[in-house]
Amino acid sequence: MAPDIVIGLSTQGRRMELEDLAGRLMSADNPCVIVGGFPRGHFTPETLSVIDELVRIHEMPLEAHVVTSRLLYEFEKAVKVLSG
Repeated sequence: MAPDIVIGLSTQGRRMELEDLAGRLMSADNPCVIVGGFPRGHFTPETLSVIDELVRIHEMPLEAHVVTSRLLYEFEKAVKVLSG
């Protein structure tokens, strides 16, 4: 099943709060998140071509495991709010 939205997380993206990103992902049926984690460089043009929206969650670069854990936490909070 193909994703209905693909979000790329990169220092080159548009700034968005994680809480807002989690809400956006919750509204999708089959979301996909691609976390950039490069020591140098950014997503290739081929990867960028499948990304619907490029998002930055912090002003400073963060390690991929930090980004992933923060996003999962916000997603868990969003699920808990919806399930009551």
